[in-house]
Amino acid sequence: MACPSRLACAFFLFFVTLSASAQVQKLGEVSFAVPEGWKYEYNPGDDHADMVTGVSGNYCIVALTVPIKSTGNVEQDFAIAWRYIVERNPQASVPSSYEIRGLPGYSGRVGSSTLDNRTKNAFLYLLETGKSFIPVTILTPNRTVYDNYEGTVQQVVSSVRLAPLQAMPMKKNITLADLVGDWKHGGADVITYVNSTTGNYAGTSTAYVGEFYTIAADGSYTYNLQAMSDGHVVREKSSGQVEFTSEFIVFHEKPSNKLKRYRFISYQHGLSGASLLTVLGERNEPTSSNISMYSDKFVRDPAKPDGQKK
Repeated sequence: MACPSRLACAFFLFFVTLSASAQVQKLGEVSFAVPEGWKYEYNPGDDHADMVTGVSGNYCIVALTVPIKSTGNVEQDFAIAWRYIVERNPQASVPSSYEIRGLPGYSGRVGSSTLDNRTKNAFLYLLETGKSFIPVTILTPNRTVYDNYEGTVQQVVSSVRLAPLQAMPMKKNITLADLVGDWKHGGADVITYVNSTTGNYAGTSTAYVGEFYTIAADGSYTYNLQAMSDGHVVREKSSGQVEFTSEFIVFHEKPSNKLKRYRFISYQHGLSGASLLTVLGERNEPTSSNISMYSDKFVRDPAKPDGQKK
């Protein structure tokens, strides 16, 4: 029986033959991280490699394809990849795609749709590398299962690199050496109010918050908070020592002995050399929904040339 798409064929083959995974794998000129505990499948000569976790009813398959020459139009590239990998039925519509946001890897588009009478859910990430694009396809039984794996999936997508760049393995945990440097996190909101009776402009409210940590090799840190809401400015400063427990990264303020605890979620490297640290405050359990809604992303800029060792 012919499969409606290569991805559907992969679904039936996966639970038959699987090999143990390694942290970083290569597919021609493309390298990428494989999550620990996931199974990895590649047959020499194939134009794709696959990763899988879970069991029937709660599985997640990630399929990565070799680069395809770009048309120069990312939306057209998305349609080409969707037809080639996900849904070959010409009568089925290609879903809308949206700009990839918030990930430290390649820019591009992402879109999703259900398949096979809504029995499967497919996401396609299209990573634009310049003259080519790299498709990364995710298959789950439904959107809820995808949401549960989304954090890990996005780490895989963010890890993808085209030679001469090289993918880095995913980190299960971090050490003090990983944290040395200047980290920043922040956001801003601008809300415009309209008179519900007249429809006229009724003012604007602006809010901003920025947090800055500088961490030294001996574990000491300084912290700065800058925030503004409706013209009211707040500034705070503190310092102390970074500590680690089995569950938390702890910022131990001194001499007050105040503690701020974060759960480690992920540590990724951007194309520019910047680092992205994702953490979750101790009040939130590390569920997929909490990570999506409440996690904080701290960025460390790449070292400047004059600050590098010769």
